[in-house]
Amino acid sequence: MFRIFGRWFRRSSVERSQVTPAVPEPKLSDAEILRDHFSPSQHAVSALMDLVQLISTPLEAATRERVVACVRDAEPGEDASTMLDWALTRHFGETETIDPSDWCLCISVDWRASDEIEWQANRLLHTLGIADRWTCPSGNLTVPDALLAFGAWLAQKGYTLLHLDTGSDGYIAFVIRRDDLDEALRLATTAGAVVETGDMFRASTLGRA
Repeated sequence: MFRIFGRWFRRSSVERSQVTPAVPEPKLSDAEILRDHFSPSQHAVSALMDLVQLISTPLEAATRERVVACVRDAEPGEDASTMLDWALTRHFGETETIDPSDWCLCISVDWRASDEIEWQANRLLHTLGIADRWTCPSGNLTVPDALLAFGAWLAQKGYTLLHLDTGSDGYIAFVIRRDDLDEALRLATTAGAVVETGDMFRASTLGRA
């Protein structure tokens, strides 16, 4: 009897010694959780970087690369529209070949600030190398009205004004060469950024009214 219990005890001891202790999984940081589960995929980020490269074509090469880097270095958890907004509106503190107080890639205004559109539009024209200046039509225009008027004026110059929807109550619009429009829309769709043409913007704005 003792021999039976002895063999059972030795076998149980061997089996227990062969069990590999469970290794706890490493704990993810908040940034890693946001990056893995709430940030755009690498494919989407790559498309967004290509879109910013396209938008920032008028800038000097080094400045353009730094604008594109804003997308690559975005905070974890940001969506594609917010990342594009940040890249287009960011100001750099260091000296640039194109003065950072001078160049402009978009119009960004509050929903009531129609009086802010004309001067931003003309800074944008300066960056694009367009000598003509735009005058906002007189009258009691809403922000969408003024943006659509500027878009119609730009169309005569071979450019398209596109509108970025970040979900906020502000308005952001940027310019693309008309020849690059299809590519810009394809990249925006791939990236997951909500970008609208003038017709789409007019329809969505009327829908909000």
